[in-house]
Amino acid sequence: MEASKGAQPSEEHMDIENVPSAIQDLKKKGGEVEKLKQAPAAPRADWSAVRTKLEQLCVGITQFAFKGQGRGAKRPNEHVKDIARVVRRTYVPPHAEGRVVVRCETATTDDEDRVFWSQKPGVERGLMAISGNEAVVPVKNDKDTPMILKENEEVGHWGSERWREKLNDLNPLVIAPSEYHMEAQEKRRLLHELVKENAEDRTLDGEIEHLLDDYSDAFRRQIEGQSMQELPTKSGPVGYATFEGGSPMERDGIRGRVATKVATMFARLLEVLEEWSTYRAWVIVWPLDGNPAEDVPQKMMVAAKKYLDEGGKIVTAWPPITSKNYDLWRELSGLWKTFDETLLQCDKGRRVFTTASNFGMKGKLFIEAGAPEGGAQFFHSYVGTAMNKYIYECVRRRAVDAHLPELEVYRPRIRTSRTMSPGGEGVSGPWPPKRRPM
Repeated sequence: MEASKGAQPSEEHMDIENVPSAIQDLKKKGGEVEKLKQAPAAPRADWSAVRTKLEQLCVGITQFAFKGQGRGAKRPNEHVKDIARVVRRTYVPPHAEGRVVVRCETATTDDEDRVFWSQKPGVERGLMAISGNEAVVPVKNDKDTPMILKENEEVGHWGSERWREKLNDLNPLVIAPSEYHMEAQEKRRLLHELVKENAEDRTLDGEIEHLLDDYSDAFRRQIEGQSMQELPTKSGPVGYATFEGGSPMERDGIRGRVATKVATMFARLLEVLEEWSTYRAWVIVWPLDGNPAEDVPQKMMVAAKKYLDEGGKIVTAWPPITSKNYDLWRELSGLWKTFDETLLQCDKGRRVFTTASNFGMKGKLFIEAGAPEGGAQFFHSYVGTAMNKYIYECVRRRAVDAHLPELEVYRPRIRTSRTMSPGGEGVSGPWPPKRRPM
């Protein structure tokens, strides 16, 4: 038999003529074979790490193995044909992205697109291109430890769905984004199809068709008006719950139909929102409160849901991030995001507006230009009144559909009599210029 380097030969089946020259000190004594002193086995090379580095350089490596090698090797389940298994061992470093080759046994053609459903965290799912019963699937490792995908490991399954190249069967009102505007001809065609679907004989009379063409806008306005009439509305000023630095605005009272309150704690914010139950809109800047009471967030969400059902509007924003509050800001960002998502779930008629726009990737924070959380200078913690006014202006411009009023920056001075006004100003204006003698 053939023995590899570092292998332990057997006394019964060893053939001296076939032993490689790498095995030394072989002696015969009395017809018996002396046991060999072998060198320590060489460490097995980790081809997965090398392959990952080379694949980044667009170099592919194929590793072959003999059939039946490895006593504990698991054989794929041949009865389940739609299971997606890893073709070769793949190594993905921490906080990195890579690719894994997955096998598809049910592919009928060389080039085919199939839906891949992943069951392993980090392995992306979606529509994959299959070539030669194999597909390349993106992998993203967000953990601090490396991800190792073993050979023949189950990472998901292939769906029976097929990609629809023609989207004529889909309703454009369902797949269109909110900013999508349909043409007049497209609106009429869609209106005809919807009326036909609700008719008994699935047909549309000629007179009704002409009526729909002539008054399509009137039907649309009537439907929109009925939906808006069903929702109650509130009237009154707008409440602005802001961070530290807004005390002068709070002392000024309601200015420009905006009432300002400073709420640096969640408990204080709950009290303020209960006072503003009759206001038409709330502008909330989430507090930098690291130790909120256990029952306060729940009470706050209950009060917000009740307020929305009564016809109010809620606009939320995250406080500006600076070098001093960076750690606490990142810690509370998950809580603020949960509040925003909860309020959006309670929204039934476009009455909740979230203005925060940021995300973290590889230890870095990315903030959209114009977002309230990026309104402060990072290395200069300015907490004056101007910052609170600027954040409100950012919120007002981002939440356009909320129709928030502008802050009253300048209040005109009330004119009095000339004798009571300083600097010679009064009802009649300033003193007239002196006349020079003729």
